[in-house]
Amino acid sequence: MAAASNGYSGSNRGHYNNPAINDLISRYHATLEEPARGEITRQIAELIGTDLPILPLYFLPVYATTTSRVHALDDLNGGHTGGGGNTGGYARAAHLWQKD
Repeated sequence: MAAASNGYSGSNRGHYNNPAINDLISRYHATLEEPARGEITRQIAELIGTDLPILPLYFLPVYATTTSRVHALDDLNGGHTGGGGNTGGYARAAHLWQKD
């Protein structure tokens, strides 16, 4: 964790600290056998699913709509194309939208 003792250089910005997870991560890095690593990964996922230190608050829009008076998404031609990376491909500059 980022703290005064390490010059605030840690990458754990959420300050989640669970000794069981820390131990499992250390064991994962020290294990070479694939089946054993898979079991450790399962245990990590189970603890994370219980503690929920990570709760993504984003979504991938699949449908983009506007009111019939706004002309902003006319170039989609039929809907979602899968483009745009993790946040979808429907970003448009609002200053370019046309309103009836």
